[in-house]
Amino acid sequence: GISLIGSYPLLFSAMRNEFMKYRYKGNEPNDIQFRNTTRLLLAVLTGLSLLLKNAGFVVSLNGAIMGSAIIYIFPSVIY
Repeated sequence: GISLIGSYPLLFSAMRNEFMKYRYKGNEPNDIQFRNTTRLLLAVLTGLSLLLKNAGFVVSLNGAIMGSAIIYIFPSVIY
């Protein structure tokens, strides 16, 4: 629970910044656009969390992708 509380704001902030970078393409969004984008993304994520009955699929998919990356991709990048 503690790791989720600490990591969610960091991941959400990164997702929001990338979303805004692609949406506004170099223009600096004003405060209203920033808040509306935050509300939109938070509403979408909350809606998805209410619709998904089992988050195990998402967690297992993430584990499979990251496990493969650790085994096959990271060693070649380090070497």
